[in-house]
Amino acid sequence: MEVMDKSFKQKAKNGGMLYTVSDVPPAYLGVILGFQHYLTMLGATALIPLLIVPEMGGTPTQMAEVICTIFFVSGCNTLLQTTIGDRLPIVQGGSFAFLSPTFAVIGQVRAMVASGEIGAEEQFEQTMRRIQGAILTCGFIQVALGYSGVLGLLTRFISPLTIAPTVCMVGLGLYTAPNINGNFQRPLPVPGCEGYAAAVIICMVVFSQLLGFVNLKIGGASIKIFALFPVLWTVMVAWGIGAIAQAAGGMDDDYLGGRYAICKTSSQVIEDSKWFRWPYPGQWGAPIFDKCAILPMIAAMLVSMVESIGDYYAAAQLAGAPPPSGPVISRGLAGEGRVWGLILCGLIGTGNGTTSYGENIGALGVTKVGSRAVVQAGACTMIFMGCFPKFGAVFAAMPGWLVGGLYMCLFGLICSCGLAQLQHVDLNSSRNLFILGFCIYNGLSLGGDPSPLRMTAWDSTRKGGHTDPEFTSVYGLPKWGSFNLAAIFRNCSYLDAVESVTEKPHKLTWPEVPPEGPMSSSGDLCEMCCPFIPAFRPAITKQEA
Repeated sequence: MEVMDKSFKQKAKNGGMLYTVSDVPPAYLGVILGFQHYLTMLGATALIPLLIVPEMGGTPTQMAEVICTIFFVSGCNTLLQTTIGDRLPIVQGGSFAFLSPTFAVIGQVRAMVASGEIGAEEQFEQTMRRIQGAILTCGFIQVALGYSGVLGLLTRFISPLTIAPTVCMVGLGLYTAPNINGNFQRPLPVPGCEGYAAAVIICMVVFSQLLGFVNLKIGGASIKIFALFPVLWTVMVAWGIGAIAQAAGGMDDDYLGGRYAICKTSSQVIEDSKWFRWPYPGQWGAPIFDKCAILPMIAAMLVSMVESIGDYYAAAQLAGAPPPSGPVISRGLAGEGRVWGLILCGLIGTGNGTTSYGENIGALGVTKVGSRAVVQAGACTMIFMGCFPKFGAVFAAMPGWLVGGLYMCLFGLICSCGLAQLQHVDLNSSRNLFILGFCIYNGLSLGGDPSPLRMTAWDSTRKGGHTDPEFTSVYGLPKWGSFNLAAIFRNCSYLDAVESVTEKPHKLTWPEVPPEGPMSSSGDLCEMCCPFIPAFRPAITKQEA
């Protein structure tokens, strides 16, 4: 039993991993590596509130509080998931898959403000409370799906050919987002500030692509300082360039009402923020359960779950853990939904859901550290920093052109992460090419204009129009349309006796599970089970057996 347990770890170490899933590095090194995980997810996580809070009608101070809240909840989710959840070294954080339905809710509340149903001063709280209600509902549904074992059965019908167009649509559906705080009529970063946004893009390309090989030696370790933290370097350098340009008269403090300026706005936001604030349930008010908000959020939840399945396989392979079986996948996805997942996000109010972070899985391969203890140290850092709004205010003070430039660089990576799943697909097959192209094109067609704020006709619906809001809110999401089409074509094509890419067409075509089976030994099983709940372990052992 124990021999097989060591074989997974040994295979990972032969591949260059310094610490595998159950290894515990020295305390000082674990803290440093954990802080690195925090820095890796910091940029992408902070971008979510920067995008949605201004459109929700929130103030910069509220944005700082939402940023701290999402870090606090992400830390709690990560710590609990790695301790009593799936126990894989995966960071939990905000998901871009939830952005499109969030914008649909924003559009709904904006229509209510325009019609006079609610006041403009209530827009932020009303929007956040509707998002909370939708995410809470998704959490309970995901718990039910996870613990019922349905997800383990559904993985037989979800392949990389299904996931590729689905994840790709997550990025393509946000192509207008770089025009942050602009007029959404053209996909450019902040009207009038294109030159400054271009500097952001150039910095990102230089740090991530051209200087990625630069190593900084600290003691006996060699760290690729630019490859690991390109977003942070880009923010510091581009923000500095903008501040210098403004000081030299290149940008007026009052340009567009001071919204895109640097010094005045930044200092005011930081000054107005509190030093300490503990995020708590109901901080924005009681959740509001609206079916027009819940249905598209459920679609986003299903897409996020599909993404997480691929992350589990990748993390297990890198960290030297046994390949996850159906029950393990169900347990992990249920963990993302229960108290330390979507439910916690809905109770406290992050404005977003939670999912496994692919960026940090990539960091496992770059740093060669797949230790679960390191990720737990990073989770503690997230919780600690999430209690200091002054820290969140620094990100809330970022000018619009800087955020827009980052979006232009980062959202394309979402598309490429989806297309990367095609490495497991035979692209010489005309059937596979048809499914891929058909699902991507018609995913966008079903969603209409991918501009999130123009997907649904809330005004006409509320005034007695003929558009069905439930249907529009769900199928107005490009990723949901692509997922449905890909799943149907991928599996129904077998009825026509078309030869599959794999020998077993209904099996998930991820990296092969070793001959001895996935997590089939008691040693492997105990490695991934909760050490604090003994009663929980025999039940899983019986199920796995």
